[in-house]
Amino acid sequence: MKKILLIDNDIFFGKMCANAFVKNKIDVVFARSIDKGIEKYETEKDIKLVIIDSALISDRISKFIKEKEEKNIEIFILNSGINFSKDDIKKMGIENFIEKSLITTDKLSKLIKEQLNS
Repeated sequence: MKKILLIDNDIFFGKMCANAFVKNKIDVVFARSIDKGIEKYETEKDIKLVIIDSALISDRISKFIKEKEEKNIEIFILNSGINFSKDDIKKMGIENFIEKSLITTDKLSKLIKEQLNS
C-alpha cells in the first residue's frame, strides 16, 4: 500500500491531518522534524509522497529532492506564508505548494488521494 510521510512540528495539526488521512483510507507516517522524517523514510516501505511544513525546511530537505528525482516520489510543501514564497519553493525543485491556512484536512486528503492514484 502506498504511504505518505507527513513532516510537521505542529503536533495538533499533524494529528488532525493523520486522523483525516486515516478516515480517507490514506496510510500515513508522521514525523516532527526533518531528521526524524528522513529516518522514517529510510525504514518505512512504499512512501510515495512526502508533505513537509515549510518551517522545517533546511539543507536536509535535499535528501527528499534527490529521492524525488531518482525514485519518483512527490513532495508537497505546506507553507504558512512567512518562511518561503512559492518562487522560493519552485527554485528548490518542488512544484507542489499548499498554503497551510487555506486548506482543510479533507481537501488535503482529497488532493493526496488524487496524487497517489495518478
